[in-house]
Amino acid sequence: MGASYQGDSLSLGGARYDWFTGGAVGFTTTEGNGTTDSEQQTALNLQLGHTLNRVWATGELSTLTISAGQTLSYTKIQASRDLRTEDLGAGTGDVTALLNTLSGTWASIGSARSAYARATYSDSMALQGPDNRFQLFNFQLSGSFEFDNRRSLTGDFTWQQTWQEEAARFDGFGRLANARNESRGASGEIVYRHQRLWDMPRLRFESRLKLAQDVLNQPGTLLSIPDRETKLWENRLDWSVGRIDMQAILRVSQVDGRQREAFLFRIQRNFGN
Repeated sequence: MGASYQGDSLSLGGARYDWFTGGAVGFTTTEGNGTTDSEQQTALNLQLGHTLNRVWATGELSTLTISAGQTLSYTKIQASRDLRTEDLGAGTGDVTALLNTLSGTWASIGSARSAYARATYSDSMALQGPDNRFQLFNFQLSGSFEFDNRRSLTGDFTWQQTWQEEAARFDGFGRLANARNESRGASGEIVYRHQRLWDMPRLRFESRLKLAQDVLNQPGTLLSIPDRETKLWENRLDWSVGRIDMQAILRVSQVDGRQREAFLFRIQRNFGN
């Protein structure tokens, strides 16, 4: 069961200020069946936050938006378990966290082209409870361009980096140390489409180039995330003649440093009305 309240927006020198609050409480219970323990858990969550947004017109068809916000949250979890071989066990935990966010968005939309760029940063830190902290930075860029009513080009790029610091614990030398993990990833894709290749009716062509890279950085290690397709170049032809559909796909990719090639040709004849 929960409730939330959104306050009225306020205008501050061309910017919009909003605030909100809310809370929720939940209860779960699991009954034992002779082989498992019965468990009860109660959770309480309270939130109080505010945001500030400002929009500027950077051109006839483009805008820039800057947003900032803070959210203070409190969570209390109390659990009890009826053990089959021991006395009643109970546990409780209180966590107070502060989340700070900052983002900037630029968008431009025209009749034959569009562009979009967004950068966001968030920082969540524990003020009470386990000394944990999580930070995230994300940047996204995308756009599209139409050469004419048959040819178009679209693309996007994403960069993301995270930092995570967990509560202090004893290391291999008996000293207290915070565990800090860092990961980053980047990916981009460009797609070219032609709806009438060589001026032949219903002959469509698509070429897609995609690059991606992920790195996980832990203390003393530098590892790439496995089983990830880091490079891809795919060319596709589709042709429809009456009831016959033909398709040809040439695909070259790289997974874990190994190159893979694939060629697919398909012809299909449809029957019926």
